[in-house]
Formats: sequence, C-alpha cells, structure tokens
Amino acid sequence: PPEIEIIAGSLSYLDISGNPIANTNSDLSWMSTLTKLTHLDLHSSKLQNDGVPSQLAVMVELEYLDISDAMFSGSINGNAFAPLTKLQYLAMGGNNFNSQVPSEIISLPKLKQFYIE
Repeated sequence: PPEIEIIAGSLSYLDISGNPIANTNSDLSWMSTLTKLTHLDLHSSKLQNDGVPSQLAVMVELEYLDISDAMFSGSINGNAFAPLTKLQYLAMGGNNFNSQVPSEIISLPKLKQFYIE
C-alpha cells in the first residue's frame, strides 16, 4: 500500500501476511521504497503479480523473505534476487510459477533455508 512509503525510510520489519491486500498486476512501486528491510513477509497476502516483483532487487538488506501463497505466477526473474546477498531464508511455495529456479537464487551466498513447491 502506498501509505508504507511514509515510513519506508526507517522500516526494517514488515509482515503483511494474511492481509487481504489484493491487487491484479497493479502498481507495486511502493515496494521499491523499502530499502532498509531485513524481514519481509508477504505470504497469503494476495498480491497478484506476473512473476516475482522486480522491486525486491532494491531490498539489499533482506535476510528473511516469505512470498509463499502470494498469488504470483509466471516466470521467476533471477535479477530480482541477485542483489539479495544477505538473504538467509526464502519461501516461495504455493505460487504458480512456470520456470525453473534461477541460478541467482541458487548462488545466494548466505541462503540457509529455501522452500518452493
């Protein structure tokens, strides 16, 4: 939601899991303001998108990312994950992806837990 932009500069933890924040490929540019996040939980949030939002790439401090059951579909853009070198936990299951796991995810240096179905 655009209201997050007001506090984005100091926000390090965001959990909107299970909230009925629904959209259909609408503007997710507000996500690009969340550059200081270390924890982002969007699971079961109904943030429909064609693929993984490219805005994730600016969240270079992320250590925890849960986008499971977020109603994402299409291909997984590896470029969104390449800058996330601090990521330790990644959950992506329950979406409708139609591509293989990109090498950018497999190559994440600190990734300890990865869940996808």
